Amino acid sequence: MMECYNADEFIELVERASFIYGHVSLNAAVNVPARIKKKSLLENLKQAQQKKTRDGLDIHNDNVGQIYCSVEVDNVGRTIIRLV
Repeated sequence: MMECYNADEFIELVERASFIYGHVSLNAAVNVPARIKKKSLLENLKQAQQKKTRDGLDIHNDNVGQIYCSVEVDNVGRTIIRLV
């Protein structure tokens, strides 16, 4: 089930996650699931967050700060995030 998270909640969620998956669009008809590196995602999220606060935008009230994903826990106990 997809849920909406603000930037701070999502960063905490990513730090605890074992796997992060998204979709890559190869063309208009083909979407392929892809694994996302946790370290690079965290770096980019934190840079975007710093830029927004530096530019004077409120990251919590801005629609750009909303992230939709589903969070699952498999039978081994690993947390899996699936991004839209």
